[in-house]
Amino acid sequence: MAVKFLFAGVIFIISFLVTVKLCACWSHMGPSIHSCVLYLVTGLLALIGILSGCALIFISTRRTSKHHTLLSALHHFIVKYHRLYVGSRMLKKFRAACKNPREAQELLLQKIIKKNKNTDYGYQFRLGEIHSLEDLRQKHPITDYDHYRRFINRLSKGEKDVLTAEKVSRLILTSGTTGTGIEIYSAMYISSEAFMGLNLWPFEDGTSEYALNLTENVFEFIKEEDMDKPNPKTYFVDEVEVGQKYELVLSQKYGFYRYRFGDLVKVTGFYQNSPKISFLYRKASILNLVGEKVDQHVIHDSLSVALNPWKDQVEMKHYTCAEKGLVPEQKNSQKLGLYYVFFLELKSNFGDELPDDLNTEILAEVIQKNLYERHEFYRVFNNTKQITTPTVYLTKEGAFTELKEYILANSSASRAQFKMPLKLRTREMAEFLLEHSLP
Repeated sequence: MAVKFLFAGVIFIISFLVTVKLCACWSHMGPSIHSCVLYLVTGLLALIGILSGCALIFISTRRTSKHHTLLSALHHFIVKYHRLYVGSRMLKKFRAACKNPREAQELLLQKIIKKNKNTDYGYQFRLGEIHSLEDLRQKHPITDYDHYRRFINRLSKGEKDVLTAEKVSRLILTSGTTGTGIEIYSAMYISSEAFMGLNLWPFEDGTSEYALNLTENVFEFIKEEDMDKPNPKTYFVDEVEVGQKYELVLSQKYGFYRYRFGDLVKVTGFYQNSPKISFLYRKASILNLVGEKVDQHVIHDSLSVALNPWKDQVEMKHYTCAEKGLVPEQKNSQKLGLYYVFFLELKSNFGDELPDDLNTEILAEVIQKNLYERHEFYRVFNNTKQITTPTVYLTKEGAFTELKEYILANSSASRAQFKMPLKLRTREMAEFLLEHSLP
């Protein structure tokens, strides 16, 4: 395979030399329009020949697929190195913004406003009067999806210049971020709304950390304790504190301004002068019966520790949870009070059978103990008997795969966007998992 590309490269180089020789012969023809055209054409062919020849000789030194033709190999080479070039320029711009985050955010906001101030939304919310980040904070309301619903309905009908001056080619259903309750490596922090951060530390141990994408989004932060206030104070990138938990608020060129999309993050440090963050959870995945607000990090940790006695025998493939009221009570249930419900799909490391001593009632007691130790407000409401011991169901193997298919068949979510819900949203989902639980 390499010989083929090497041979082709040499042929291209020879063709280049022949073309140069022809140019030398044509030079005796004297100046004329005809000779100028010949010079131009032969010069272009010479350039293509030498570049293609060099590329093919380079390709011959690399391992290539046996299915590549000369043209497909050249195409792959061009696309790959063009992307590397573009990516290196974007990374350079990304790093420059991280050195001066406030300045980068001010410039980006001005660019966004200049582009979109003459849209219908821009006129209605007087974007032209916003000249700085402080103006944005003072003059534009914090928003959620309902704020944009009527504008998006118009976009879906083909209207132009509604939210953004950009040409709208398609609308994407939001499905949340890439964050999960179980730690996995993630190169980017991304959602339907925006590309929000880049993981510059892929080989470091621990939770994935992201440098904020200051070149495409204007970020604001709401402290976790202020999330439920009617008009919470926001902080810009140069105003946040390491160790604090915040809800993210976004403004970007596609028409969202001060938009709350529900992601909670923790500021873990700084990359140059820009905050580094780790994803914690989505607001929609919080368990909240009486105001305790237990997040998915606490839940996942409590479940994992509860399974420690069987850690050599089973592993947790999937889990989800719900609050009492969403899950139908089983017959003969004598349980009183409010409680959480957990569905776990476990994989046995020794055949198909789970350990005989893996009792759901014991498991529920241990999960209760772990939640009690890890969450202050859960402890308060458990002490007052407002929240009682959770209920645990072990599902059959493959139950969550079937749940995925059920959700896709009964919603408008796409397969590419699907993320397994860490908190059940409908009674039908709960009933589905009950039907697929072990007796």
